[in-house]
Amino acid sequence: MSFMKYDLEKIVKADHPLREIQKTINFKTIALEFKDILKKSDSKGYGLELGIRSLFLQFYYDLSDREMEERLRYDIGLKWFCGLSIDEETPDHTYFCRIRKALGTERIGKVLRKINRQAEKKGLMRKVFSFVDSGEIKVKEERWAERDKPIKEGEESLNNSNIEKYRRCCEIG
Repeated sequence: MSFMKYDLEKIVKADHPLREIQKTINFKTIALEFKDILKKSDSKGYGLELGIRSLFLQFYYDLSDREMEERLRYDIGLKWFCGLSIDEETPDHTYFCRIRKALGTERIGKVLRKINRQAEKKGLMRKVFSFVDSGEIKVKEERWAERDKPIKEGEESLNNSNIEKYRRCCEIG
């Protein structure tokens, strides 16, 4: 129970890198375009906008689902960016996976292209060339799942002492 009221708008520094993104990208509009998937992905009422913001953060910071869960729980800047209050319950790692699966690779690509276009229009980034490869989305998802597997099986993390047990081997020929 909290007796103090915290205003994350005042707590998050004015020069936080997510502030410029917050001003530039209209995540609400992007989420509205994909509202048809909400019933498949959001059993606890977090909303699709939070899912798309989280997806953006996962790519921006290269976070697995479990890393995203932890960062969103403890990082005030990420809570603020996602529209959560300081003491509000945050989604667990399964929420991020459900959002990605409900969107699918093609729609995730569309979401990311929309974010890029809005950022380009506002001068937040400049377009040098465009190359969209949905394989990158799949590779990241597989890498995140691989990093999460040891934690799921009771390990503290994927590290030097257990990497041999969890790495995937590729045989040629």
